[in-house]
Amino acid sequence: MINPQKLNYSNAFRGILVLFVAFIFFIALPNNSNAQSGLMCYVKLIVRKGSTDGSKIILYKNGNKVQEVPVKRSGGFEILLDYGNDFILSFEKDGYVSKKININTVVPSTFPKEIENVKDFDVELFPQKDGVNVMVYNNPVGRIRYDEATGDFGYDTDYSATIRKQLEQVDKDMAQKEKEQEKEEKQKIEEANKQKLLAEANLRKEETEKKKKEEQEQRQKEIEKKKAEAEQKLQAEQRLKEEKKQKEEQRLKEENEKRIKEEQEKEKIEEENKKKEQERIQKELEERQIVEQKRKEEEQKKIEEAKKKAEEDARIKAEQEAKLKAEAQKKLEEDKKKAAEDARIKAEQEAKLLAEKKKLDEEKIKTEQLKIKLEQEEKKRIEEEQKKKEQERLEQEAKERQLAEQKKKEEEQKKIVEDKKKAEEDARIKAEQEAKFKVEQKKLQEERLKAELLKIQQEQEEKKKLEEEQKKIEQERIQKEAEERQLAEQKLKEETQKKLEEERKKAEEDARIKAEEDAKKIAEQKKIEQERLQKEIEERKIAQEKRIKEQEETEKIEKEKRQKEDEERRLKLISERIQKDKNFQEAKEEVVKDLTQEELSKKYSNERTDEQTKLRRLTITRTVFNKNNVITFYTKVEHIYGGVYFFKDAVTISEWQYNKEIK
Repeated sequence: MINPQKLNYSNAFRGILVLFVAFIFFIALPNNSNAQSGLMCYVKLIVRKGSTDGSKIILYKNGNKVQEVPVKRSGGFEILLDYGNDFILSFEKDGYVSKKININTVVPSTFPKEIENVKDFDVELFPQKDGVNVMVYNNPVGRIRYDEATGDFGYDTDYSATIRKQLEQVDKDMAQKEKEQEKEEKQKIEEANKQKLLAEANLRKEETEKKKKEEQEQRQKEIEKKKAEAEQKLQAEQRLKEEKKQKEEQRLKEENEKRIKEEQEKEKIEEENKKKEQERIQKELEERQIVEQKRKEEEQKKIEEAKKKAEEDARIKAEQEAKLKAEAQKKLEEDKKKAAEDARIKAEQEAKLLAEKKKLDEEKIKTEQLKIKLEQEEKKRIEEEQKKKEQERLEQEAKERQLAEQKKKEEEQKKIVEDKKKAEEDARIKAEQEAKFKVEQKKLQEERLKAELLKIQQEQEEKKKLEEEQKKIEQERIQKEAEERQLAEQKLKEETQKKLEEERKKAEEDARIKAEEDAKKIAEQKKIEQERLQKEIEERKIAQEKRIKEQEETEKIEKEKRQKEDEERRLKLISERIQKDKNFQEAKEEVVKDLTQEELSKKYSNERTDEQTKLRRLTITRTVFNKNNVITFYTKVEHIYGGVYFFKDAVTISEWQYNKEIK
């Protein structure tokens, strides 16, 4: 939000009398060909919780974008705005809420455009927050325009008062959202730390169990590896080739089926969308017809109620008049026909008036009914035209949508056919290559198998002969070894059982001691980690508070410095112009000199006196009010060089105040 103090909003009303005098000086200053001829704006862009990198200022002139300027790293920006136009400065950065300032440079024809006129202000951008409505920032957060009362550019106080409450509410919502997010982040950090400690403990436990399990599996694998026999290399290669071929065929088949399925799904979705759109249009038409029928029924009901009310009012009125007439007749009879003739004449007149009044009421009702009927017919005609136009628009949109969908469908179908054709050609070429390769491999394989088979047959014959000779020796040796092994196994079994029992007891004791040590260690680490996290949070909080305080102090010093420089620059400008403006001093002296005490007592006895005095270089128009012996002078001094000055009792005022108070 733009801080009104940062925009020097309060300076607009500081030293109002001095600004009135400065306005008169601006008019009287001589022309200068080297003057700026526009409003010079010095802008400082501040990005909350970020830098100005990536920021930009977009200038709109009379509703049209004319310039886009990236912001310097310092955030400073200056621009000269031509008089007689309506400008909008839009301050933007990705991820931040954009703000706009409206500057209207339209000035009166008498405004001295050649003199220097400066306006400086700050604009602050803050990050966007989810869940906060910032629609108010679509409008300018401030308006700068020429103020005839002060004779200078200032802020539109009415607009500022209107939008300030909305901006304050948005700032309040943003602050609340930041607090909630900080609280949530803090909770997330604490929860994450807890989960981290728990996960580390579980991980260590799992690693211990995993290590034991891996050692057991490794021993089992080594045993199985010694027992397993390797498969023949030729069979393995043949199986791999066959599997590769099957996988490739399966992949092509799945891709083709997937593409066909996607196309069918797409067509189905398009048909459903088309059907939904037609149902929506039909539903809208039916809803409009129901609303129209309901509106007609309500209007007819209102007409009938109005008619009934008019008839009831006429009946009540007729009954009241008949009652009055009967009472008058009775009174006439009781007066013994003293005013029989007068009563008759009066009765005739009343009857005539009653008839005329009834006639007027009936005509009035008839006129109102006719008016209502005409309005209904006109309204019905307009609604029918609108309904017809809406129907034509919906039909045209449906037709265009149907053509677009048809075209899109044809293009997609064409693409599908081309892709399918290409895939079939690629598959054919690949199949031919694989068939050729397969024939060659098969031929080589048969030759290799034949040679290996002959070699194996020879080896088997030699091996069979050797085995028969060694079989007898081996049987004798095995018999002897079996007896020795039986004795050794019995002894080994007893020793192994004893050793396993000792190892089990030792492992259980070691596991218990280690579990106690691990639990104690985890508790100590958890405590240390919590203390460290708490300390880091406190240190981060202290650093954040210190940084915010330093930033606020820096901003306050910069703001006071800018306000002081602005005030010094304005006072210096006014002082220089006061010293140079001889015409104003001469006009003021003429006003004071021309009004003496003697003239007050002689000339101005009426409530209002208007007079004009022409001097050598001045024309003085004076309006004097005498209210309850209190005399007030309003003076307009026109100089031959073009300067015009306004005074109230020899004190300078604006043209607007002068014209308003002499009316």
